[in-house]
Amino acid sequence: MIEFGNVTRGLSEGKYLNLPLIYCDLDGVLVNLMKGANELILPLYPNVKDWTEVDKEERWKIISGKKDFWKNLEFMPNGIRLWNFIKPYNPNILSAYSKRDINSKRDKLLWVTKNLGRLPRKNILIVLRKDKKRFAVSDGTPNILIDDYDKNINDWKNAGGIGILHKSIPNTIGELKKLGFK
Repeated sequence: MIEFGNVTRGLSEGKYLNLPLIYCDLDGVLVNLMKGANELILPLYPNVKDWTEVDKEERWKIISGKKDFWKNLEFMPNGIRLWNFIKPYNPNILSAYSKRDINSKRDKLLWVTKNLGRLPRKNILIVLRKDKKRFAVSDGTPNILIDDYDKNINDWKNAGGIGILHKSIPNTIGELKKLGFK
């Protein structure tokens, strides 16, 4: 058994282990931002293959002009599988909102409510990207961040947390199992 301080989490099978808190990103981990952005932007730019090739200001103008964009994004393929794996451990959602889209914070909260069920509001953290690292440690105990953006993972680790760079569902679940999650 891997122990992480005095953070106790109850498991659905009735056992208790000392496990770190889980913080899970949305975009690129649970939410398919790439698909939604490509479907919205590429019809307007037939000569590009990916939404990130469009000028940053222009693409954010398009996204911020789309009502309910963030709220209506789809799960990542197998994203529900990852969510079902971490859900028994009372995970936190930790996602960055866009300063370029005033609706992103509200819509991400609505996405969580619509797709992940009833989570305590204290477990849903929609912050500026630079502030994610503030949650890396609780009471001297390192927490886990699951994120697809390597800069977030590096910042998290540098702040004392445990980072899992999300590349695939099987890999992420495998890393969680190595840390004692079943």
